[in-house]
Amino acid sequence: MFIKADKNKDGKVTINEVPEERREGFKRLLEKADKDGDKAISAAEGKAAAAEMMKRAHAHMAGKAAGSPSDRKPMDRKAMEARRAAAKKMFEARKKAMEAKKKAAAEKKAKPEK
Repeated sequence: MFIKADKNKDGKVTINEVPEERREGFKRLLEKADKDGDKAISAAEGKAAAAEMMKRAHAHMAGKAAGSPSDRKPMDRKAMEARRAAAKKMFEARKKAMEAKKKAAAEKKAKPEK
C-alpha cells in the first residue's frame, strides 16, 4: 500500500500524494506517525504506526483497553429494545432513500432528451 501511495517514488508519502478524500485521515496519521517532523511518512514510520495500531487493536480485543466491552455495564432490556428500534428505523429510512434514488434514475433514463 505504501509503494502505491508514494507517487514520486522518493520513499515518503506526503499530503500531496494522498487523494483529496483521504487527506483528513492522513493528517491525523501524520500527527502520530511523523517522528522526524518532515511532514511525510516514511516506510519505517508507516510500518511502526501500523504495528502500534495492531498492538492497540489486540489489547482492545483482549479486553485490556480502557472502554472495552468488559468495562461497560450491560444494557438493560428497555435500552436494548430502544437501540434495536432506532437501528430498524434507520435501516428503513436508508432503504426508502435507495428506492427513491433508483426510481429517479429510472425516470431520468426513460425520459427522451430534447
